[in-house]
Amino acid sequence: MAQCEHLLPIFIHSVRYVDLVVVQHNRTVNILALCGLPLDDAFFVFHKTKRSVRTASLAQVRQPIFRDSVELWKRYKAQLEPLEKII
Repeated sequence: MAQCEHLLPIFIHSVRYVDLVVVQHNRTVNILALCGLPLDDAFFVFHKTKRSVRTASLAQVRQPIFRDSVELWKRYKAQLEPLEKII
């Protein structure tokens, strides 16, 4: 994101995935305020919508935000160590 922010002559508001998942309410409020959009409780119960969804993420849209994957990488910590040293 730093590279995009450096190269593009526009404002980019970066949101870390972990922050969005862990503190979804606060991040959503911030994003809506930044966009000048009104706050609506529907943003926090999106998975309960009755609207039609025609995307590949249909199953995910019908569920609350999945938090379990946030630290899933730790399962592979040992395998990732050589890469971590290179980076």
